[in-house]
Amino acid sequence: MMRSFARAFFVLLIGVLSPVGPCALAQRPTDPSRGSSLPVDPAPPVQLPTMTITSARLADFPAISKADLSGGGLAPSEPPVNLFFPGSAYAAGIAKGFATVCVDVDEKGTATDYLLVAYTEKYFGDALMREARDTKYAPLLFKGVPIPSRFNFGYEFRPEFSVGLNTFEAVEHRQLAIRGGRPDLKFHAFLEEELDSRLAYVRQAVPYFPDGYTPTGGKADWVMVTLYVDEEGHVRVPHVESASSPLLVRNALKAVRYWQFKPPTVKGQPVIVYAAFAVNFFPAPK
Repeated sequence: MMRSFARAFFVLLIGVLSPVGPCALAQRPTDPSRGSSLPVDPAPPVQLPTMTITSARLADFPAISKADLSGGGLAPSEPPVNLFFPGSAYAAGIAKGFATVCVDVDEKGTATDYLLVAYTEKYFGDALMREARDTKYAPLLFKGVPIPSRFNFGYEFRPEFSVGLNTFEAVEHRQLAIRGGRPDLKFHAFLEEELDSRLAYVRQAVPYFPDGYTPTGGKADWVMVTLYVDEEGHVRVPHVESASSPLLVRNALKAVRYWQFKPPTVKGQPVIVYAAFAVNFFPAPK
């Protein structure tokens, strides 16, 4: 049965999951339904001074205040949507399903990458990926300034109707997934220590301060970035979780998108890893 419902779209502030370690949701990004675009700025991101990039706990970096964030999510012109409960689920006698797609959205509200990060059955993920690709988005504003961002688009499907998850429900699902508390979730989270070996860089870069920006207290500034590393070691849908100014966001993401890692594995099988990094800015050379 098809029922109309309002879509709920949310920014998932991962800070609620502190203390957090890098974790993952295993999947094959070669599946066309999951999206394989890897947006890369053609210009060299930065030069390479001494690296100051460390894995870190989100708890040590205060999240951007909700009072400083506005906009984001679905574009105002987006109407309610109708989604079918997949026939395969009916045939299998499944009572409900769940999926989440991460969408990379630029300053203009244009989606530049899609990554399916969780589902209970593949057909739920496929249905949500199609919907995510057909949806228009609005840019996130940080202190009134449009910034690139990541949005997590989550749905819980039921035979009678489908429910767009609100922020709190979605956070609960995310926590359960990371802790391995959803036995029905086909893609479980992995902490970095559960990988066959720790994330290892193949390529690195760090950001410079943007022109006209004065570091806090005249010293260095840090930002906290969360990201996914796919099965080929590429950085996907990075997001700045903690920063003192919206002016730092673009340069931080530009540098992070330049990173590459050795492909992560668990028991020899490729997986996608979710990780948090503290990134230090450097003054641009004179």
